[in-house]
Amino acid sequence: MLNFTTRISCAERYYDALSSLHFESVQEWTDLFQKFTTDEKYGLSEILVLIHPNWYETLDIPDPRGTRNFPIADKSAKCRSIEFYGYQCPFINPSIHIDHLFPYSKGGVTNHANAMYLCEEHNLSKSTDIHTIDWEGMDRRWVIQLLQVFSHEIERKTQTKLGSFKKAIGRI
Repeated sequence: MLNFTTRISCAERYYDALSSLHFESVQEWTDLFQKFTTDEKYGLSEILVLIHPNWYETLDIPDPRGTRNFPIADKSAKCRSIEFYGYQCPFINPSIHIDHLFPYSKGGVTNHANAMYLCEEHNLSKSTDIHTIDWEGMDRRWVIQLLQVFSHEIERKTQTKLGSFKKAIGRI
């Protein structure tokens, strides 16, 4: 069964980390990157704040997430509410949406690694809620790719090496 206690805890840690940010400088991002990737008490929940869209202007990088919209879901697609809410979708032949598992508004990319099939009702209910995301089962490839974009741009602009990037990938 789904571990909602863990999911709520991860969402709380994400929001705790997000609430402490000022999005004011490259140095702030770099300090957080070092902190979140070297201290064992931090994990994916905290690392995800490093890809929040509010950083784009501060770091002077283009939006790396791609377009906001997914293509139309295949007719054979089924609602995956069981993975998100813990119960089978009760709707018969619902319209299926492809949604961002980790919300676009919080930095989630538009690609298959961050995609979730949900019926229209479950998708609209989910909105940008991160409290029921399966943090442990989340595909992390897209997070790694975004962190590579961010760290490459910062290294290029500041001529500083972010030495713990390989360690960060191992922790994600």
